[in-house]
Amino acid sequence: MSYSKLFFVLPILIFSFLSTFSQHSTPILVKGEAQGTSVHFPKGGFQYSHFSNSAVTIKKISAKWRLSTLFGQPVVDGVFSWNAGLDTPDDYLDWRDYVLLECSPVKSTGYLVYIPLMPTVPKAGKGYGFNSPGSPNWIDLFKTRTGEPITSEIPDFTAKMAREIWKNGFYVTGVVLVRYNGDKETLPVETAQKKYKAILRPYTLLLHNNDTVTQSKQLVINDIADDLIDAKFDFSCYSATSKEAYIGFGYNNPVQLQSGWNKIKI
Repeated sequence: MSYSKLFFVLPILIFSFLSTFSQHSTPILVKGEAQGTSVHFPKGGFQYSHFSNSAVTIKKISAKWRLSTLFGQPVVDGVFSWNAGLDTPDDYLDWRDYVLLECSPVKSTGYLVYIPLMPTVPKAGKGYGFNSPGSPNWIDLFKTRTGEPITSEIPDFTAKMAREIWKNGFYVTGVVLVRYNGDKETLPVETAQKKYKAILRPYTLLLHNNDTVTQSKQLVINDIADDLIDAKFDFSCYSATSKEAYIGFGYNNPVQLQSGWNKIKI
């Protein structure tokens, strides 16, 4: 018995919109898989503060990012660089500072949504930090402009709504610098990276090339990562002997086999 893997790619779009927070950035449409650089570079820089009674000047924030879909799950990766203004220390930003990609849905929702990027933070003028891809849960994918859960401003926002925005498309229109508070700062990154590693190896196969089986119906997948229990799996089985094809859905559903060689695609 032979099989081949067919990875599904979920089309992703993105929308156009310019805001006061995305000066010098060209909106970038994401479709299926996209990457780009978004810059916030206003004339004279912009004020940024860790405390309410003082502020510094940041000349420029530049974010390199990549958004994609793997096994029906969102994958987010990105880093940023920054340039200090007059009298701003080159180490003013620290591990609590990160950026948000400003996104405008293609199908108007009446609000913008923001995707967080949490790489290591470089010193001013020293290039980009480092990061590894992460796969946030759908309900955690989009944030408010201050980095808070989107449900803090839109209480009825759901994971289904996030999936619809991702599927229907949105434009990345800019980048926003924010600061993370409290001691939960590394949790979103660690959780996303753990999930991303899981979807790189989402399941193990029960059948392999040239296996011989005696059952007419056979499970193909042995086990699946917890984060992908709800993922959609399409199976097709083509019999070289009978020239018949079988199509099935769901990782826990057996495929129908025919006598002779069968070619299975997932």
